[in-house]
Amino acid sequence: MISSWLPCDDTCMRGTLDSKPHSQRDKSKRAKYKADCSKAQTTVRHLHAALAAVSVERDQLRDDLAELEANYDRSRSLLSDRDDQLGLLQATISGLELERDQALRDRDVFRTSIATLVTGPSLSSPSRPVETAPSTSARVKRPSPYALNPPPRTKRASIEATSQSVV
Repeated sequence: MISSWLPCDDTCMRGTLDSKPHSQRDKSKRAKYKADCSKAQTTVRHLHAALAAVSVERDQLRDDLAELEANYDRSRSLLSDRDDQLGLLQATISGLELERDQALRDRDVFRTSIATLVTGPSLSSPSRPVETAPSTSARVKRPSPYALNPPPRTKRASIEATSQSVV
């Protein structure tokens, strides 16, 4: 009987053919129905609140994902730029190595030509001992930068020098 499950108040006369007020059994069914409705409404409210929380979480995760994708794209771009710079640097290093090798060959040719000039055959004395040019890689001792201009004295050193000259 469907009419017994419909909500109604105590003044309602529905549901029976003889139009008598609800019986005690109908009242307990009605109370159970109201309790079930209240329980269902509470469940629906909780589900709506949970859905709202999940929606907020989903939106936050979407924002985080978008940020991660942007960071990933930036990182890929930076990595690509770094790879390009590394390629240019390697090409520059190769070019500098070639220049260095050429400079070393030129230096060796220059040294050989100097040695030939210095130790070349002399027309006046063919049995002359061979002289070698001094090595350009030998270390030359440089004079101290303070040899001509000594460093300025500190105030204390000036006072001590003055006091010694007075005594």
